[in-house]
Amino acid sequence: MALTEDEAAVYDRQIRLWGVEAQKRLRDAKMLLVGLDGLGAEVCKNVVLTGIKSLTLLDDQRSSDDDRMAQFLISPDRIGQNRAEASLQRARELNPMVDIAACTDNIDTLPDEYFQQFDLVCMCGYTKNAVLRIGSICHEANVKFYYGNVYGFCGFFFTDLIHHSFIEEIRRPIKTKDHPTMDSKNLKTEIIVKQNSTDYVGINQALQVDYKSFSASRLRRTSRVFFLMKVIDEFYQRNRRTCADSIIDVSALEHIRSELFEDDNEKLLPSLYLQNSQGKLNPICAIVGGILAQDVVKAISAREVPVNNFFFYDGNKSEGVVDKLS
Repeated sequence: MALTEDEAAVYDRQIRLWGVEAQKRLRDAKMLLVGLDGLGAEVCKNVVLTGIKSLTLLDDQRSSDDDRMAQFLISPDRIGQNRAEASLQRARELNPMVDIAACTDNIDTLPDEYFQQFDLVCMCGYTKNAVLRIGSICHEANVKFYYGNVYGFCGFFFTDLIHHSFIEEIRRPIKTKDHPTMDSKNLKTEIIVKQNSTDYVGINQALQVDYKSFSASRLRRTSRVFFLMKVIDEFYQRNRRTCADSIIDVSALEHIRSELFEDDNEKLLPSLYLQNSQGKLNPICAIVGGILAQDVVKAISAREVPVNNFFFYDGNKSEGVVDKLS
């Protein structure tokens, strides 16, 4: 179905960027966003502005004073309400052309079929067990899956697009009589459109990667956020809560780090990362959420190369890297 005049007018700028067919794919896509923390709010904002067909916000938690730090979709007078429902009004104001709904159910009570109805599922801020379950459901049902989280100064997201085909634009130099070599500063270029595809592993397989099998050079290239993720996941498994900004919790994280990484613990994950791992900081949510949402657009529109399969952002070093762990 062709875009309406209103859609063409509203999305004119991005249509010029990625084309009408890409915008049509966005307009036809249904997405589920699970977790309306600071990272989830950023993803919601960016995806809604692109003109996706529908977005369902799923969260069974009540908003709290902690949400004031990064969750800009919840107005101060709605603190204490369910996070998904409290985010609805401002999300809808961003783009009235997108159908946005809220669900307050606990994900553990929802059947597999619920998640299979969407084209893409994105989880923000959830724990390992929940992510493994939903990620497996999506992988088996051929539903695109994203998972992201923010730990203080650091953040990451994971991508599973199963088997993904996409169009890639490659700029290459043109040899001419005036510029027969390839080293001229004024060398002309042309854009080649290439059809490509790539395969992804499920999150179960990705999280089973053992760093001890890495070569020395591979280990040096691996982001410290990967090791931080391992430590914080283990903390939650033992305590059934997220870590707080306290000396006791930092000490507990250091103990877990020593157990997991033994003699390499300080080398793989300096104490600074543990000390700076609490809370959802607004700037980190904005960076990780912006890149995550951009990748969602790439996945749905089938334009350009999406992340395969981890993006790590290290705020201690102001560095973001893409890494394939499988």
